[in-house]
Amino acid sequence: MLKLLLIALIFAVARAYTLGGGVRGVFPNQMDQLSQRSQMNTRRSPTALFDKLGVQAGASPNIKLLGTGSCTPQTYISNSDLESVVETSDEWILSRTGIGGRRVLLDGGEETLVTLGVGSGRKALEMSGIDGEVSKTNVQRRAIQYIYIITNSKLYSTRYAPRYALRYTRQDIDLVINCCSSPDDLFGDATSISASLGCHNAVAFDLTAACSGFLFGVVTATNFMSSPHTSARPVKNVLVIGSDALSRWVDWEDRNSCILFGDGSGAMVMSSDPKYIGDQQVRN
Repeated sequence: MLKLLLIALIFAVARAYTLGGGVRGVFPNQMDQLSQRSQMNTRRSPTALFDKLGVQAGASPNIKLLGTGSCTPQTYISNSDLESVVETSDEWILSRTGIGGRRVLLDGGEETLVTLGVGSGRKALEMSGIDGEVSKTNVQRRAIQYIYIITNSKLYSTRYAPRYALRYTRQDIDLVINCCSSPDDLFGDATSISASLGCHNAVAFDLTAACSGFLFGVVTATNFMSSPHTSARPVKNVLVIGSDALSRWVDWEDRNSCILFGDGSGAMVMSSDPKYIGDQQVRN
């Protein structure tokens, strides 16, 4: 009797497996339901959720990168220099990390993390064509450039060219984000950097997220520029700076960590302002 029951059970399982198309004994009608659910999940996208939250998915095509800049300390420590500090070698470090040397800030020197941030920010602004002090030569260069643009567009006469040549200033920067985990000031360096660069119309704040700080800074800048109702004055031009002086926190007697870190700063200007984007397209 027990053998008969066992045979019947095996037969029932085999039949269910065959009718269900070989998917865990699921019968055809259940297979149809699973198929419909799968198609619904495939078609479903997060767009509806983003719409409810007011979040714009993906990068905005109206936001452009205008310029970048970098600045590093003068003091350079090579792998060979570290050989006299810890038990290591240039070959050992290079083969495991790809690092040949690092720049570091010296305590009590003229260089600070703020000056590095100012240096990288200034280079990014200059590359973007956003100059704080416009020289006579620069005015003439830009005047010629705008005469060319105006002549082709036939919208303005050439006598307006010098006026439009002076329209790009650091007063146009609306936001300065300093991504930093080791600021000079306990409360952050963004305001000091912004003031030194002459971005007097900008809101400035620090963002701390360690290694991913600059990435979060770019995302934050994009969200500000993509949100027209952020404030009464929309954010169109943003200076994002990433700077750190991790040598301050390194144990120089630990060969596993002291070989990895250095100091420096990098910056990037982002814009959603049509006048900047349009000019960049013409110049490029």
